[in-house]
Amino acid sequence: MRDRFDLDQEINRDEALELARRFWNRLYNAGKSSPSLLIISILLSLSLWVFVTDTENAREIDSVPGFVPVVPVSIASNLAIANVPPTLKIFVAATPDRWDTLTSADFQARVNLNDYPEGEHLIDIAPHIEFADKRSVRLVEVTPSQITIILEPRITKTFRTEYQLYGSLASGLQMGQVQFAQQDTTVTGPKSLVGQVDSVAMNLDLNDLAGTSKRTLALHAYDTSGGEIGGVRLNPSSMDVDIEVLETQIVKRVPIVISTSGNPAPGFSITGLQIFPDSGEISGERVVIEGIESIYTNDIQLDSISQNISRKIGLRVPTAVEVPGNQFADVEISVVSIQGQVEITLPISIEGLAPEFRPKETPVLTVKFSGPVNLLKEIWTIGVIAKIELTDLGVGVHTVPLFFDVPEGIKVLTEPPPNLDVELIATE
Repeated sequence: MRDRFDLDQEINRDEALELARRFWNRLYNAGKSSPSLLIISILLSLSLWVFVTDTENAREIDSVPGFVPVVPVSIASNLAIANVPPTLKIFVAATPDRWDTLTSADFQARVNLNDYPEGEHLIDIAPHIEFADKRSVRLVEVTPSQITIILEPRITKTFRTEYQLYGSLASGLQMGQVQFAQQDTTVTGPKSLVGQVDSVAMNLDLNDLAGTSKRTLALHAYDTSGGEIGGVRLNPSSMDVDIEVLETQIVKRVPIVISTSGNPAPGFSITGLQIFPDSGEISGERVVIEGIESIYTNDIQLDSISQNISRKIGLRVPTAVEVPGNQFADVEISVVSIQGQVEITLPISIEGLAPEFRPKETPVLTVKFSGPVNLLKEIWTIGVIAKIELTDLGVGVHTVPLFFDVPEGIKVLTEPPPNLDVELIATE
């Protein structure tokens, strides 16, 4: 504890009690002879009791923990405070039991400025300190003992509401539109401070924005260098704002299309194209992905193919596009021959005929075939067999079996007769 006054040098407890005892005895003896003196003696005894009690509970002097703010009140409506009054350090004398609970919250420094005109004013602050329990607490000192209050004309200006960005959005996101509940904010305060205001803005922290949202954010007044201006009142002090957050990186599922070039072999056609999977996810910048409706495989050459194809083929990924999953697909291409019909007259092959004989007329066979066009075009060379056996036969008409066969894939639409009549004559 820090003693501003040496209370022990005033009077100690024993001396005070002895003085009270002697004073009481004298007054009591005097009161026996005079009733009026008795009344006076009682009053003096009460005063002496108060003195002794106060002496017994000696006060200790120290500073109150914490600081007490100055609260200006009753300022003229056309004026405003242009400076921030300092906080106060309070020194008091208090009884030991009171120091256990005493804090700066027990004190107030309310300065009534109702009668103060525009200008700078130096004010003694001690008379404006208010506190309760003055019986156990006595004000000793206030630091500073005087404060300066500057009163200026109160003015109001209107500013366009703005915003300032802090932090950064997560990858794949970008800021869209920012819409305020109202476009303007008024700033009211002392002329010198309002004159320093260059803008009114709210602070948007991008670090915690994961998508479009609506928030209520505080407004702040800033000077030309970006420093915040205090001592002014903003109306509104906070505002609702709609913040649009767009995805720059998006994911989209599109069909996978088989890309082919060339043509199958003559007489063959493509009857089916299948791909597994038939769709895939692509990702990238929104402006790029929104313009893509499908992705293609690498080219599959169909030149001269005549049978089914089954293979794994890579995807043709556009520039600035990513395929998060597998960049290959399984492709199956079904190829079939083109079917047709043809009617031809075939010479019948003769076997076993002696040289001295010959057929009177060359035997032939007219047959109608169906089958793949490519085979029908080569019907003469693909192995159609039509023959008769004339071994040991001479001049005359003979009925002989007809041997007839066609290769696989060719169908006979007009069945030939099982036997054939052949007239043989002598060779000239």
